[in-house]
Amino acid sequence: MSKFSPDEIYESLCICTDILTDASIPYFLSGGTLLGSVREGDLIEGDTDWDVNCFSDDIGRILSLKDKFALHGFSLEYPSTSQGRQYPSLEKSNTEVNRGLIKVRDSKDRAIGDIFIYTLFRDGLMRRYDIETKVYWNAKMTMPAWYYEEQTTVLLRNKKFTTFRHPEMILEKIYGELWKVPISRHTETKGYNFAGAHMDANIEKLIDYALFNGWEPYYKDEPKWNCDIKYTNSRVSARWINNHEHPEMNYKSLPDLDSLNISNLNLQYKTMLSKIKKAHSNEREELRNIIINKNNRIRELKKMGGLAYFRKYVIKKKIKSIVGASKK
Repeated sequence: MSKFSPDEIYESLCICTDILTDASIPYFLSGGTLLGSVREGDLIEGDTDWDVNCFSDDIGRILSLKDKFALHGFSLEYPSTSQGRQYPSLEKSNTEVNRGLIKVRDSKDRAIGDIFIYTLFRDGLMRRYDIETKVYWNAKMTMPAWYYEEQTTVLLRNKKFTTFRHPEMILEKIYGELWKVPISRHTETKGYNFAGAHMDANIEKLIDYALFNGWEPYYKDEPKWNCDIKYTNSRVSARWINNHEHPEMNYKSLPDLDSLNISNLNLQYKTMLSKIKKAHSNEREELRNIIINKNNRIRELKKMGGLAYFRKYVIKKKIKSIVGASKK
């Protein structure tokens, strides 16, 4: 049974997201809160708190708002834990590691909301991964950055909240094809957890759709993803990492090399990124040659006099139209 009534959860969500919006900090309704808003226009029955995602670059800004949260009776906690598991052995860890979230607590110190922290990596994936402690939390919630790059709104009761683009696709990834069918929490369903989330969430479908719509998953200024994972939070998370990030951990369960290529995101990205880099390189070279030719022709015209001076503008205009056509 929830410690809070649905109204208490809803009111705190409204207050806290308004504080983030006023500070120009983007947030994305996520998890069960997003599921309820899209499927029912309300919180799902039995929900115990609310969930939003934010960017790791905004951690400092969010924590700096503690006084504004306090005005409404809320406090912020940036917790760590020693209850994680070593990866890949899954032995219990006694090392204190970041939990990858900010807890919002009410005046009675009860956790009422989670702000999950995600980091963008060079390969274009948003992961709940802490670079310093190398802990990868709830890996199945990893998503392509393309879905974060254009926010949309969803209605929860009578208020609009921001979330990812194509929220229905995100929900299908998290909760499976039957996400529109309500199920009670803690219902035992093979392949799903206590909250109804699919334990081997299919990220490849989201990647394919983003690529089809022109997404280029190469973010050169972001940290490189090295799959350097020391800790995770559960066997489910470790299994997802094995299947989607590190399939070489599952060699024995894979029937052939083709299966490895299909499930290994890293191999997919290496091929994909090399194509993108090559295309960009060819584009730059083509543009460079156009500019060189244009400048050479203008220099030749400048050496001429008389009637050629008039012809210079005609030719220059022609060159401009050629360059414009080439760019297209």
